[in-house]
Amino acid sequence: MHSKRLKEMFGVSHGIPGVLLTLSKSYESGIYFEEQLEAIKCVSNYISNTCVKIGDEFFWETQKIIGIDSDKAVQSRDAWCYGTPGVAYSLLIASRILNDNEMRNLAIHSMKSSLKRLREVVSPTFCHGLSGICCLARKFYEYTNDIYFQEIYMGMFKNILNLYDEKNPLGFKDTEFEKGKLINKDEIGLLNGTSGLILTLLSCYRPVKTQWDSIFLL
Repeated sequence: MHSKRLKEMFGVSHGIPGVLLTLSKSYESGIYFEEQLEAIKCVSNYISNTCVKIGDEFFWETQKIIGIDSDKAVQSRDAWCYGTPGVAYSLLIASRILNDNEMRNLAIHSMKSSLKRLREVVSPTFCHGLSGICCLARKFYEYTNDIYFQEIYMGMFKNILNLYDEKNPLGFKDTEFEKGKLINKDEIGLLNGTSGLILTLLSCYRPVKTQWDSIFLL
């Protein structure tokens, strides 16, 4: 008889980093419940310990098979929704609450590693593309004052602008891999469309503090 194999997803949209961000953001806002701080510590430590480190590479798996250590670690695309950028951000916020410099350094190093490779990032949109990573890099700059993150998010801002095409009905295309081919789509929504992309551009062009990105737990 084969034992049941349980899977964990690592990503803000699809896993425990989203739970960690919810706990951390509510804590920072003064919304507490019993043992909340302990839960933040437990979840963030677990996420930290599951980081895969190979040479200068830092990443989290697309999914982790619980109890199976022999499976080869598979990288996810580098995106807000799932993958290293969103996971790193969840640890950065948790490290502020826990005053944990080791966790903070892991968040920074893993984010920089992700930004250097940008694995499978082909779309300008928010959920799985440049806009989401651009916003995350901007948040890393705000929290760390590391000029590297400022240069990255401003560079991405320019790259996204360069993808604008007045011939497109919505100005930008959502690009996806489907069956090994790049497919361009016209999308208007926050996650995969022009709405989220335009909000990203506005936040970089004129960085006035608003709550629009709280929907993405930023």
